[in-house]
Amino acid sequence: MHLKWDRYAQELAFAEDHPDFVKKIGDEAVEKALKAVKRIMRKDGVSSDKIQTYLNVLGDAK
Repeated sequence: MHLKWDRYAQELAFAEDHPDFVKKIGDEAVEKALKAVKRIMRKDGVSSDKIQTYLNVLGDAK
């Protein structure tokens, strides 16, 4: 358990020292998730207009 907390402290220190890197990783994860949502919605036959409207609503919720 002690090693787990040491690792957590190291990760937290890295995140605090490199906020731009952490933001970039987060932004990339969001982009991947949005692409997956689009792909699933297209597969389910949702129109492009509805997909764009849905994604705009998600963007406004940020």
